[in-house]
Formats: sequence, C-alpha cells, structure tokens
Amino acid sequence: MSTDWTSRMAKITAAEPFKVGATVTHNGDIGTEAEGTVYAISVEQGVGARIWLDPYRAGNPCSFEELTLVAEAVSSQDKLISSFDKMEVAGDTQVELFYSDGADVVHYNDSQDETVMEETSVIDSLVEASRSGVEFEENLIQTLRDNEMLDDYERDSYDFDNHCAEKIKESPYDFCDFIDFSTEQYDHKRGYTTLTATLYTTVDNLRNAEEGQISSLEGWSAKFQADALNNSVITVEI
Repeated sequence: MSTDWTSRMAKITAAEPFKVGATVTHNGDIGTEAEGTVYAISVEQGVGARIWLDPYRAGNPCSFEELTLVAEAVSSQDKLISSFDKMEVAGDTQVELFYSDGADVVHYNDSQDETVMEETSVIDSLVEASRSGVEFEENLIQTLRDNEMLDDYERDSYDFDNHCAEKIKESPYDFCDFIDFSTEQYDHKRGYTTLTATLYTTVDNLRNAEEGQISSLEGWSAKFQADALNNSVITVEI
C-alpha cells in the first residue's frame, strides 16, 4: 500500500504551531479556560504524536488534534529581532547581553566568589553562549587559548564545555571582561553574592545568527539603546 504523502504533509503542517512554548487548551476541557503550555513533543514519522502540557494533564499525553491553539510559541530569535524592528534599532548598535544569578554566602573567609560559581550556572551559561556561533566583540574561548588554559585538553576526551567552565572557575579574575562579582553583606559573616556574565555584540550579529544559535542565550537579557525612543535604554529578556 503506497504512502499518502499529501495527507501526511497536511498533518505535519497542521502540527507545526504546536511546538514547545505554545499555549493551548485541551478540547476535552469544554466550558473551562484551562490553558496549558506545551513543554515536550515526541515525534513519529515527522508528525507530532504525543504532546505534554504544563500544568501536567493526567492520563495519556495529547495529540495536536485534541488541542486548540491559543498562542503560537515565539522563538528567542524572533522575539529579539521583533524588538529591534519595532524600535528601529540600527544594525551597528551595540547590544550588551548579561546573565545574573546569586547565592547566600559566608564572606568573612573570602570564599563568597567560589561559592557563587559553584552554586549557580552562570559560568556554564557563559561558556554555552560563547560557543553558540553568535559573533561577540570578545571571544571567550580564544581568551582561554591565549592564557594557555586549553593546552591540557585532549580533543574528544571529555566534555569541552565543562573543561572551559572549570578553567574559568580556577582563575576567575583573569576573566574580568566577562564576569563580575558583587556581594551584599548582611552582617560580619554572611551575605549574598551576585555573579553576572556579560557579552557584547551588535544588532546585525544577532540578526545574522543562524537558526538555533540564539536559543543558547535563553535566560539572558539584551540591553541596547533605541534612538527612535529618545535614546532610551531598552532591556529585553531572551
């Protein structure tokens, strides 16, 4: 029996809006406003066969035929580029990308910076973003090479990203162009340390990024100046 490719392609096209991040209602929830967000999809032969929702729906996963689309998911790249377009931001405008997180620390023994590096994912996120393929003003991986911190890495021997992150944690103050520590002291012993990673690029570099590259920047924020809005400084969460 031959495959009905017309029917199969029609199903694939129909399923496309139900990608991760889309907001939906289940057709079984008649008379309610029980919205959910698609958080996982398993695919069979190119068709979204099983879809999981958040909040979790008891019972078996849904198919897209059982759902009504409320809002399509917007990719990180689409969201960012749309912001540039709406605010008419010039292509050579500098964009500051930053990612911050923090931890409760004991600071009297000067261990606060080490603590916040271990208890947050900031350094890992910095390495992942730097290896995304997006072009930045300063190249973190090249900085590691210039500091001879990659000389002991054996290609394909273990996780390269983790190797880079560990090297940064060993000598964090060699990377002041990329990371910054700030501690609020509650008393003579305890406090809260914030670790911020920063990368700089341009609007054009982000526009020209390949599909999927900006997904490595999810959780980051983009800060830039919008001339069309009286030189206002705009921050967009990616």
